[in-house]
Amino acid sequence: MKKFIFAFLALAFLGTNGLNAATATPFNTYAMSVAGSWVYTRQAYQPAGIITHPQLNSPQDLHIDANGNLYIADSGGRILVFDSRQNFITIIGEETLNSPTGVTVDLYGNIFVADGDFVQVFSPFSDGGVHTNSFGRPDSVLFGTTEPFRPLKLDINPHEVLFIVGEAAHNGLIMLNQDGEFLGYFGANQVNLTLFQTLQNIFTPRDQRLFLNVPLPPTNLAIDSRGTVFTVTQGLAVDTIKKLNVAGNNIAGNIETYVNIIDVALANHGGFFALDISGRIFEYNAEGFPIFAFGITDPAVQRMGVFLIPSAIVQDAASNLFVADSAAGFVHIFAPTDFAASVHTAMAYFDLGMYVESMAYWSEVLRFHSGFSLANMAIGHARFLQEDFNAARESFFVAGYRNGYSEAFWELRNEWVLLNAGPLSLGFVAFWLILKGFGKISRKPQNSHKTTKAAQLAQELLHFRKVLKNPPDAFYEIRFHKKASVLSATIIYAALILAYLLSLVGRGFIFEQTFFFFSIPTMLLMFVGVVALFVVMNYLVATINEGEGSLKNVYICTAYATVPFILLSVPAVILSQILTLNESFVFDFVVQVSIGWSLVLVFLMAKELHDYEIGATVKNLILTVSASTVLVVTVFVMYLLLEQLFNFVQNILLEFAARF
Repeated sequence: MKKFIFAFLALAFLGTNGLNAATATPFNTYAMSVAGSWVYTRQAYQPAGIITHPQLNSPQDLHIDANGNLYIADSGGRILVFDSRQNFITIIGEETLNSPTGVTVDLYGNIFVADGDFVQVFSPFSDGGVHTNSFGRPDSVLFGTTEPFRPLKLDINPHEVLFIVGEAAHNGLIMLNQDGEFLGYFGANQVNLTLFQTLQNIFTPRDQRLFLNVPLPPTNLAIDSRGTVFTVTQGLAVDTIKKLNVAGNNIAGNIETYVNIIDVALANHGGFFALDISGRIFEYNAEGFPIFAFGITDPAVQRMGVFLIPSAIVQDAASNLFVADSAAGFVHIFAPTDFAASVHTAMAYFDLGMYVESMAYWSEVLRFHSGFSLANMAIGHARFLQEDFNAARESFFVAGYRNGYSEAFWELRNEWVLLNAGPLSLGFVAFWLILKGFGKISRKPQNSHKTTKAAQLAQELLHFRKVLKNPPDAFYEIRFHKKASVLSATIIYAALILAYLLSLVGRGFIFEQTFFFFSIPTMLLMFVGVVALFVVMNYLVATINEGEGSLKNVYICTAYATVPFILLSVPAVILSQILTLNESFVFDFVVQVSIGWSLVLVFLMAKELHDYEIGATVKNLILTVSASTVLVVTVFVMYLLLEQLFNFVQNILLEFAARF
């Protein structure tokens, strides 16, 4: 989610320049890029008008019925109804309603309104919109004796069950039937307890707890024609939007979005829209993949398409978006552009399983925006079904879709192996014979009685073999028999840096790492800094804890302890180029072994080098990590203080220069 929030905010703060310089649209539109961040794209929606009325004061909720009529819940105490062409029809409930905040309509045109402590029911506006019923607090024991009943938003499913978002309704959505009888709760949020809260629950009576462990209540909802319930929980960091099946289970996973979403609306293409308090509108497909993001608020401007305080969103059958602005007192209308229409048409074919037929429309989308991830992903699926696996792999690569890329690569790899089975077998046999011959040659006795510096360095470097086979003896020999030198250790450190660099940039697309906050040079410097800090701090900690290793020995032995990571980095990178996601456990195993083996050698190194028992070794390593952390934090705090001091002195000098 951090990637989603920071990428969008970074673009939003750039202002409304760029693409808008040549258009009258007062906001930018963004699409998800190949790298998984928001980038500028063509306008998907443009302001098309506003809906206003002398008696429309503060719209709080919107609903469009099966005939395209628009219902606006106005907190001034009324429901305003407009037809599908935005012509005013009538006002309902002026003599009954106090401050409505939610409205919905059933299949028969009956109008349900959330109004204070009641749900008010009215007949269809064609029958005069007469007040017919009023639902207050349910008297069922299942509802609870202390639970509040203050409806805020509501919607109705195809089975005529009313789902209500209630103020402080921590148990979830409140379900009522057409007669106002309580049917139960639905879709409650979960509570993730901290360690403190868990201990509090165990040892503290409920009435004496500092914090009650109750979930956040849903704050808005929408129900589609199949009865799937979408809920919004403002302020929830995870699962802000949920897509709930009839059992109340979230079937959409964690939809990446902003935490201050206030409303969700169904989209004609099977996806949905989300509106946040800052006026940003996010469009998603049926799987929760973000398609577009646009919208802006500006309290200093009253302009079509610019919000003061947005409050609700809905889409009509013509794909127009209606967004209520509670502060401005009207409803904005946004019409889809040709670009958005092409995307929606292509999505419709794709969702129907007509992947090949959708290619022409996706190609049109790519003509507007060549980096549109969803289009490249869909074209990849179509090409995969046509068994054009190489073209499919290329499309999936452009889309950044690893699952599809892995499946296409699997097919291509199988074809290649079948075509080259004979040469591969001969190659393996030849490789085995070469290794066997090399082993015999390396075991022959050397006749030279003279050891050159180069030969000595080679012997020191090859000492890593004993480190791998018998670490305690190998580290003992380094300490007392000088089997390794600072030069050989420095060469190994250079190899370690290269191995780390290879692990950062050399992996195949399926297993490559994504870096959001640091560049590769920065990560290399951080890695070198961590290793250097460990060497120095381990020596310093050992000096005050009766450790016997010198700084030189710590420097040398730490280098040799990292050899497993160095040796296994190349096979890991090679495996990342030839494995698929189905075989990722092999790649993960090699990486984990390389890291785990090196950590074990570091432990044995500290034990042998400082002549510690196991307990003292653990203590030494813990203190090394702790001291390193404290030092880093201290340096960072000092940097901040010096920066503030520098700015303070600079401001004083500027002030002095301005005065004199």
